[in-house]
Amino acid sequence: MNKKWMFFSICLVLSLSTRVALATPASIQMTIGTGAVTGIYYPVGGAICQLINNEQIGQKCAVESTGGSVENLMLLEKKELQLALVQSDVLQQALSGSGVFSDKPVNDIYPILSLYSEPLNIVVAGDTDIYTIDDLKGKRIDIGNKGSGDRDAVDKIMNVLNWGEDAFSEKTELKAAERSEALCSGKIDAFFIVAGHPNQIIREAVAQCNARLVAISQDVIDEFIKKNPSYIKQSIPASTYRLRDEPVATVGITAMLVTHKGVDNSFVVKLKNTLSTHLEKFRLMHPVLAQLDWKLMSSFDSE
Repeated sequence: MNKKWMFFSICLVLSLSTRVALATPASIQMTIGTGAVTGIYYPVGGAICQLINNEQIGQKCAVESTGGSVENLMLLEKKELQLALVQSDVLQQALSGSGVFSDKPVNDIYPILSLYSEPLNIVVAGDTDIYTIDDLKGKRIDIGNKGSGDRDAVDKIMNVLNWGEDAFSEKTELKAAERSEALCSGKIDAFFIVAGHPNQIIREAVAQCNARLVAISQDVIDEFIKKNPSYIKQSIPASTYRLRDEPVATVGITAMLVTHKGVDNSFVVKLKNTLSTHLEKFRLMHPVLAQLDWKLMSSFDSE
């Protein structure tokens, strides 16, 4: 992240902190569930809240850091959140009662807009001997915290590779914000994270221990998508972290903004109109939002 984006991100977080601190519990009518503070969902949720509050579309908005997509959907169903950012594949599972929601389908949840692509990233320390996904066997791997889309993606990739519980010598379940430190201090050999780019957690790992991304082979990508059609083939540009001479092949999904049916539809319409009207401003609020296309964002009927 260059100095311009770093400065803006710091200002955004400080602004959000001030807004939440000054708001009384009674004035907070709209809470958006995100993810780790050091991840991307948190500042993106903050950008959405900032537009809601600045444009005064009828609801005071606050950002809540959570365990990720699965937890966000569960909190939405309990009406403890009004908005949330979630992975498209996890949303599909929740609505169909499959995967991690096979014994607890989530009802009354619907998408508002799609946002940006989220590749599955495999991050390893620069001095490790891990160069392919097969090299992960027998290593110490963080598989993601419970309630996160990262954990769900790891389960899927292990299923595709026919790896059992003993595939890794050690498994941890760290929160996203803890993974770069664990990698660079030698506590783990690799971690998975489903996230858009540029990503602050990966940047921290790159800065601290020359971390790099491991590509997924084409045969594994093909089998993964065959078994998990909510994923698509994605590619991380070589210039993203200046670590490779060629793009990193992987799979990924889309970040979605969702709500529950208890939220007044007039607010949802106002929110969509606000994001559409101020799309240029929204694109400038975080690098991951820079390429947003309204036609793609609103390419389905959510009402």
